[in-house]
Amino acid sequence: MELQFNSYSVVLISSGLATFFISYLIFKRLGGTVRWFSLLMFFIGLWAVTYGMELSCQTLPDMLFWINLEYIGIALLPASWIIFIINFIGKEQWLKWHTSLLIFLIPLITISLVWTNSLHHLHYASVSIDKNHSFPLLNIKPGIWYKCFTVYFYFLLAWGCFLLINRFKRADSIYKKQNSSILLGAFIPWIVNLLYLLGIRPNAHIDLTPYAFIATGFLISIGLLKYRLFDIIPIAREKVIGAMHDGLLILDQQDRVIDYNKNILRFLDLSPSPTIIGVKLSDLIPANETLIKLVSERSNCSVEIQLGNNNKRSFFDVSITSLFQRDTIYSGVVLIFRDITILKNDAFKLMEQSEQLSGLNQLKNRVFTIISHDLRTPVRQLGDILNMTIKGMISDDELNMLLPELAKSVNQTSNVLDNLLFWSKTQMEGEHTDPEVLDLHQKVLKEIAFLSARSEEKKVTIECKLEPETTVYADKEMTRLIIRNLLDNALKFSNPENIIVVRARKTDEKQVEVCVEDSGTGIRADLLSKLFCPNSFSMPGTNNEQGTGLGLLICKDFVEKNYGKIWAESTWLQGSRFYFTLPIANQANKRNPEILTSLLDDN
Repeated sequence: MELQFNSYSVVLISSGLATFFISYLIFKRLGGTVRWFSLLMFFIGLWAVTYGMELSCQTLPDMLFWINLEYIGIALLPASWIIFIINFIGKEQWLKWHTSLLIFLIPLITISLVWTNSLHHLHYASVSIDKNHSFPLLNIKPGIWYKCFTVYFYFLLAWGCFLLINRFKRADSIYKKQNSSILLGAFIPWIVNLLYLLGIRPNAHIDLTPYAFIATGFLISIGLLKYRLFDIIPIAREKVIGAMHDGLLILDQQDRVIDYNKNILRFLDLSPSPTIIGVKLSDLIPANETLIKLVSERSNCSVEIQLGNNNKRSFFDVSITSLFQRDTIYSGVVLIFRDITILKNDAFKLMEQSEQLSGLNQLKNRVFTIISHDLRTPVRQLGDILNMTIKGMISDDELNMLLPELAKSVNQTSNVLDNLLFWSKTQMEGEHTDPEVLDLHQKVLKEIAFLSARSEEKKVTIECKLEPETTVYADKEMTRLIIRNLLDNALKFSNPENIIVVRARKTDEKQVEVCVEDSGTGIRADLLSKLFCPNSFSMPGTNNEQGTGLGLLICKDFVEKNYGKIWAESTWLQGSRFYFTLPIANQANKRNPEILTSLLDDN
């Protein structure tokens, strides 16, 4: 093989070898999208070296040998170009197996037709040597497939350029320098080929397209080195930021948004359109003055903030990282929002449970006090009196004088035991209730009769103003104790000639509201809010009646277990009104879970 090198061939071969070297370095050191770029560089180098060898040949067979190798680079270059661009813009999902097959099908056909052209002349209609110049050149007359491949070649180049232009227009300013180096490099082969089509060619036959592709490769390589192009290519940035579970905001020197991810839109309850680029932080999150202040102070710290209202509130731990050039020139800030709503809600629940546990401990202490004092003392007094009577230390007249007080003490102790035993039973059984249809009017009358002796003794009138057949759907024993405790409480703080009235009304189609009203001493405002608290209190009645403070807690517990609520209103020295609600029988008698749940939600 006789070779005579000339300036064109030397430039092509040396540039091609340099391209091979760059391709090898990129392939070895980097991965992902960059490897497709290294493959593109390899095919450019192959085209350049083999074309340089073709320009150095003196005979037609030698030229055809090199052009057969040359077409490996020429045919596969547009395919590697479009795959590189598709990966660069982040559309890898386009590259299904059938798409890749279509992209590489024409190059493979072209290579096979070039290698067998002497049999069919589909690619080259004819080939000859033109010796009318300073060195022999191959004179080619294109065949039908040559024209088809040319259309395919420039279609893929054009498609790649279109995708790059589209990416360039949508890119943030921080990435436009990077995209521009690829975009400029992509247009060089078009400009050179336009000159070729216009007939502006050295020696009438030399194709400068491989020179143009070498220039493209070197230009993108400069972008690779100068702008660290593939370290933070847009798609890599979008994938990394998009995969973050946290929200991201990047602000410029004027605290305006220049970048963000999708999660921050969800956290701020914003729609993807319109964009928040250019919006100031103070306009984006106006209610968080602490965050705005820390950002304005150019701090590096973390702060907890709350977004939303009480109905839908979220908590975030915001990491603030200020960015400086040369440690002094402020250039912006990165805000990372970590959703800690679940952690905060769990903390709130732990606090509530801690408070409930504290309340239960106080209640336990109260029960022990009742057992050790309020129950033990009356029983011991009764035992002492009986022992003294047996020993003759108390006469019959003295015993008769003590009997009314003993009876009162025994009745009070019986009521305390009744409350305590039934309440303890419900605590052990948890939330279990045994609801049934109850005639509330009859229940109230029975409890009034039970307390008639005390009411007559204190000269207090108890009136039932409930409509006959007022029915509720609740646990029978719990309802009995609720009514008894409220009537007993009203009687305890009533004066002679006072009146206690029990009323009821339907609040809606779901509940009955019962009111126990007295005209007694009333409750001071500072004590009213403590009535139903675990650390309850007890005050002596108008006749110095003693209590345990457990009755109202039992009422609250039993009312809530029957899907009701309880509250009190009072005016000091004028009387009190205690209210509670229970489900109406005709709505809940079938134990409809949805109705009971709705009552619980309403409360």
